[in-house]
Amino acid sequence: MPKTFITNGLNADLVIVAARTSEHKHGGLSLLVVERGMEGFERGKQIEKLGQHASDNHRACNFDDVFVAEENLLGEEGSGVHAARARLVPER
Repeated sequence: MPKTFITNGLNADLVIVAARTSEHKHGGLSLLVVERGMEGFERGKQIEKLGQHASDNHRACNFDDVFVAEENLLGEEGSGVHAARARLVPER
């Protein structure tokens, strides 16, 4: 299922994606940097909205066999859950 309602997603040159890279329950998520123009990475159409026109929203990021190089791994492999907990507000 694709992520929907992505704020400023159409303007971003880099997107950080949490992806399962192993079967380990808590250490299986890694953060990957996906760059604008990578083959297989596409953004959905912009959502028309009533307010806050200064920031765009779009419907989905689509990943179709995107190759992400090892140097695009953000932090250590499997550290995605720990990085997210340390940097996101608890409500997320």
